[in-house]
Amino acid sequence: MFYLFYLGKYPIKTYWVIFGVAFLFGFFPFLLQAQKIGLSKKKIFFFYLGEVISVSLGARLFYLLLNQPQIIFKEPSKIFAFSQIYWQGGVSVYGGVWGGFLFLLFFSFKYKISFWRLADCVTLSLILGLTFMRLGCFFNGCCYGKPAYIPWAIVFNNPLVIAPKNIPLHPVQLYEAIPNFFSFFYFLKQKPKFLGEIILKYAIFYNLLRIIVEFFKHPSFHYKNTPFTFPQVLAFFFLIISLILYKIKYKWIEDIK
Repeated sequence: MFYLFYLGKYPIKTYWVIFGVAFLFGFFPFLLQAQKIGLSKKKIFFFYLGEVISVSLGARLFYLLLNQPQIIFKEPSKIFAFSQIYWQGGVSVYGGVWGGFLFLLFFSFKYKISFWRLADCVTLSLILGLTFMRLGCFFNGCCYGKPAYIPWAIVFNNPLVIAPKNIPLHPVQLYEAIPNFFSFFYFLKQKPKFLGEIILKYAIFYNLLRIIVEFFKHPSFHYKNTPFTFPQVLAFFFLIISLILYKIKYKWIEDIK
């Protein structure tokens, strides 16, 4: 459940294989959407490669800033060390989103392409990426749930996983992965009325889902005297921003009519 195979003396985690599969499968829906808006093959490849790098950097650095900042400032060689001996910590979904967002801004400015049009194009890839990422968490035994004596609880017994062993837990990774997976087919069929509708709808859906799932998840950080975690606060912030932007853009379209 933890190591899939060894590359020489280095163990390759299931998580990182799934992470790679996420980027691979995510390319195809983006390719189809990008061709529809007339992006050349060169620009499609450059954009997607840039997103892969930016998402990976953002996800890793944001996690370390929140949890282990000393690695960034004192032991930078460990930031991307993948072996069991040197690997410290994990990655952050919201850090990855920020990394991807910043590169999307750069790309749209550099090539004078509508930010919202490009964001809509990448939404399906984002959905697949987040789905596979949570499946990776499930197989890795990280980002685990609270104890739960329910029929569908998951029990980890591999001594290498991060989650508590031999205790039934909420399978929160699947609580997030399964709705994400089915949302892919919903958004695949969507015909947007305005630029940005797809990405904003998904942002509303995902952040609402994240707020709910966090109640069943083992908290990494709770705000004092509240039941809310740091990811919940982030999700709530992004949910409000997404709702406001959606309402503004929708009202603008209605006013034109």
